[in-house]
Amino acid sequence: MMKRAGLFLILTGCLFASMQAQLKDKLVPHAGFMYEFVTISTIPIPGSDAVQTVRSFYTLNLGGYYTLLHKNDVLSLGIEPNVNLGFDLFQLQNKIAFDYMVQAPVFIMGRLGANATPYNQQRWGVGVGIGGTYTLFSQQVTLTNRNKAQFFTPQAMAQLTIGGGHNSSFTIRAHFSLKPIQGMLKNTAGSDSRVNFSNLGLGLIYSL
Repeated sequence: MMKRAGLFLILTGCLFASMQAQLKDKLVPHAGFMYEFVTISTIPIPGSDAVQTVRSFYTLNLGGYYTLLHKNDVLSLGIEPNVNLGFDLFQLQNKIAFDYMVQAPVFIMGRLGANATPYNQQRWGVGVGIGGTYTLFSQQVTLTNRNKAQFFTPQAMAQLTIGGGHNSSFTIRAHFSLKPIQGMLKNTAGSDSRVNFSNLGLGLIYSL
């Protein structure tokens, strides 16, 4: 029994070490800040105009680029999952109120130059991607009333990387909805409405 337990621990340790080596060879993690805009547009009825509201959020970004294919560590194709945590503080009826947002953007990306893989040491790089973003947000309307919504939008992204080596480079990034998505804006007072959602994000991220 002890021998089996020891063999299991050895095999588990080898597997963990192998996974660590693979991540080190293929993963470029990053963290940074994004400024996110969520646009909410009412769906007009005949004889009326759409009403558009834009909510903005200061957002912490965490994510990583995992290389699937590459050519000489200069050109690569990979997948990049992210998590964005955002908030906005403001004054409402002479009291501090806040909106919050959680996002999960995932992109299939092509990268050229800096950070194409963890071994690339070029100073400049570019990347483009396509994918989608799941967004959950909550908007304070009155001190006792909130709007809430969750939606998934198809998105594209583009970025410019400046630096030398994946642990000393900055990336300027933008991602945006390819088209507005219809969904429900739910109100805690019960006055739900069907609206269109879209999202734009601008930010600066640092490769870890």
